[in-house]
Amino acid sequence: MRSKNLPSLTLCFALALTVVSTAFAQDETANQSPNPGGKAVAAGVWASEDGSKVTYEASYFTTYQPVTAADMLRWIPGGAELVPSGPRRNNDSDKRGFGSGGDQVLINGKRISGKSNDIGSAMQRIQANAVSRIEVIRGTTAGLDVRSEGTLVNIVLDGEISGGAGSWQLHSGFYGEDPEYDGLLSYSNSAGRLNYLVSAQFGPYNRGNKIDRYEEYRSPETAALTERREILAYELDEALILNGSTGWSFDNGDTLNVNARIADREKNYKETTQAFVIGGAGTDTLQDFSRLTGLDWELGGDLEQGLGSGTLKTRLIYTRKDQL
Repeated sequence: MRSKNLPSLTLCFALALTVVSTAFAQDETANQSPNPGGKAVAAGVWASEDGSKVTYEASYFTTYQPVTAADMLRWIPGGAELVPSGPRRNNDSDKRGFGSGGDQVLINGKRISGKSNDIGSAMQRIQANAVSRIEVIRGTTAGLDVRSEGTLVNIVLDGEISGGAGSWQLHSGFYGEDPEYDGLLSYSNSAGRLNYLVSAQFGPYNRGNKIDRYEEYRSPETAALTERREILAYELDEALILNGSTGWSFDNGDTLNVNARIADREKNYKETTQAFVIGGAGTDTLQDFSRLTGLDWELGGDLEQGLGSGTLKTRLIYTRKDQL
């Protein structure tokens, strides 16, 4: 059963022009080595003199044997809150905008060009061996893609790693009444000025919902119990999500990033009712099944160009979502 086509269409366009006396090269600032003038607070951890920036080198995470960037974030104070422990809903995906308040996660000093491409999924698609370091920044830092009043987490990737890298995750568990599987496949690679990442995520994206209740029916004259119904219902949301992102560096230093996402969602509902008639000889069993499907897709991109002594940044996001 296809849901009614009530798509949510969002078109966002942001154009920012920054003119400063000294142009900041974003990639250079975001990828520079930790400040040697900082102080070491632990093995592989550095803090700036004013305490506004803490840098976690890749060696810091070796003990924890991380597989993805999401695993690395979980070992940083406050980082676990940014990465859900399991498949997450996308109910809040439309809240993503171009504001600068609150916590932000950047990759090489840049935000992800997407709305539904949430932080947790993006971190799970990045291999741990591709991460050079993670910077936790409080306040404003020049050369980054955002200005935040909260905390910035900047994932700096190692540009010297060559060859492709892939990973897979598979989980099983009881969602509702039946065992189900969910998993994630990802692969990333680069070729010259081009880098790309593709991934597929499948399975339930909630833990299922079990509803157990009963109803009683009584005679209006005597208030005597005439029928009792026991109702057991299961709700489960599933999805197949495909993600892709690519980046291109031009000869003149301009950069182009494009992200795409498509999700085939399914909402299942099963209800079983057993009706007991007082004084009756048997039990009636009623069952109700329903299935709604919907398709979400998103296309986002950003283009950064040098303009005089400043930088011209153009961002575009287009989304469509079926309401289930």
